[in-house]
Amino acid sequence: MTPSPGHAPLLLFAMVPGLVAGQFIDPGFELNGTWFTTCPSAGFVETTTDVPPLGGDQVLSMSADAVDMQACFDYAFATPLFYEELFGYPNGTVVTVSFWAKRPPGYGTATAYYRSIFGKMTSASSYTYDQNMPCANVVAPVTTDWTYYEHTCTVSGLAPGEGLAILLGSMADDQTGPVWFDNLMIRADGSGAVLNAAAFLDGAYDTNTLMMRADLNAAGLVPATEPYSAVYGGVGGEQVAPSVLAVTGPDAIVDWVRLELRSDVTSSTPVAHRHALIQRDGDIVDTDGVSPVAFPTGPGNYHVTLRHRNHLAVMSAAPLNFSGAPVNWDTRLPQTACAILPAPFTDDPRRTVGAVRTLWAGNAVLDDRVKYSGSSNDRDAVLTAIGGSVPTNTVNGQYLPEDLNLDGVVKYAGSDNDRDVILQAIGGAVPTATRTQQLP
Repeated sequence: MTPSPGHAPLLLFAMVPGLVAGQFIDPGFELNGTWFTTCPSAGFVETTTDVPPLGGDQVLSMSADAVDMQACFDYAFATPLFYEELFGYPNGTVVTVSFWAKRPPGYGTATAYYRSIFGKMTSASSYTYDQNMPCANVVAPVTTDWTYYEHTCTVSGLAPGEGLAILLGSMADDQTGPVWFDNLMIRADGSGAVLNAAAFLDGAYDTNTLMMRADLNAAGLVPATEPYSAVYGGVGGEQVAPSVLAVTGPDAIVDWVRLELRSDVTSSTPVAHRHALIQRDGDIVDTDGVSPVAFPTGPGNYHVTLRHRNHLAVMSAAPLNFSGAPVNWDTRLPQTACAILPAPFTDDPRRTVGAVRTLWAGNAVLDDRVKYSGSSNDRDAVLTAIGGSVPTNTVNGQYLPEDLNLDGVVKYAGSDNDRDVILQAIGGAVPTATRTQQLP
């Protein structure tokens, strides 16, 4: 296979080693000139529509051999390898590297393999690794389907100032390739991933103040303990002090939210998660009401997911690079890209309200879509919450998922009712329409 136009093999001097701190600079290979190979003729970026989830339109293609292999090595059929040097992972750090890989069609039926190495570079085209650690040099078969792989190893053998080199390559029984790689991610045990996040919840958003209402808090309905771990599992139990809930103005607390960090966007289990508080102005803060949200994981590349108990969740379209400083992720801004599912599930991940974006309200049954009619629809959930028979009934003073506009009252009919929130989310005209959450 030959490189696509505009995607010639990238040379070793494409960037200066030593500038990357704690994460891959281009984990999706969507940017040219940001990676190295030990043999330039054997690696290139391929433009394709055949990608894994959130894979963009480019993949790294590493050949099992190359026509000018001798220009790179003194022996034939050595494995050409992609590599990046990462700094900030000292000896003893437990590091996990993950990626998606496949063998593209058209290269025979012989078994192809990927090769994954944890080591260090000794020159622009040579490397070394700890041969006493099996995890430092892994060879495993790949199929013709995109598959998620991850390997964990403990960093060793680095002198002060040396970077950890992650290398990937391919081999094949018939000595032809390539193997495609995408969504290359790294994470470390420990701590250090800190997030400055912001969002607007559409149910509470007020177009007059350009902020959210804090009606639940004003009514004393925001619980002292987060409500999400009982639903999604995992570690939880974060609590908020009465003094934090007593704050008024733009920093008044609207509700609890859940933030997740993911390496594999298709996994139901995130690498780490935290429960945090969202303020009227959209800032998402830790339980002290002021700090950015810290996660129990180390530096690396992570997709960020934001969940609310009756709004559709959103995920960052690309992984964010976490190192020592807090990372900014503001879903209120139109330019902040959020993940979008492929057809036929493609939908707008957020609602456009003037110059800002909000999370879609209306998910009373806490699934992956907003529905006005049909099975498991959200309208019936609201009707059931008020008793199921008298549509003018209301339920006041309770913290309920059916309170879609977050005003402290569940209403099916009349002004400020929650049924209209659902209808608005699906477009307002066709009751059989749905709004689909854009999470893989």
